[in-house]
Amino acid sequence: MTENIYSSVPEESFSEDDTSMNYRKPIELFLKERKGSFFTAKEIAKELGYPTTGSQIDLRKAITILLTIDKVPIIGTAKGFSYAVNHHQMNFYADKLEERMLGLQRRIKAVREVSGMMTCD
Repeated sequence: MTENIYSSVPEESFSEDDTSMNYRKPIELFLKERKGSFFTAKEIAKELGYPTTGSQIDLRKAITILLTIDKVPIIGTAKGFSYAVNHHQMNFYADKLEERMLGLQRRIKAVREVSGMMTCD
């Protein structure tokens, strides 16, 4: 089984000829020129002339690839995406991701416990 680096993006929706591959450089330049400012996926799509309907899955995949493969310092928060200004900001982002992961693990455990308490109908 391959690792899904796209978090909420379904792994089967990615391919090398995917539109997200063409989004990478424009997104990187857009965020880098506005370093420290935050933009939602929809705002980035609108500014770059990409489709703004739905959840911008190709744009989100491109951002994930920029971070995980191209090693571009992009962070994502509730405010949107931003080009990180320094390593402290990247470390803070990593800490927040870890907190979210621990929260999800606690929720998974609780769901499994409740599931185990349910009777079969």
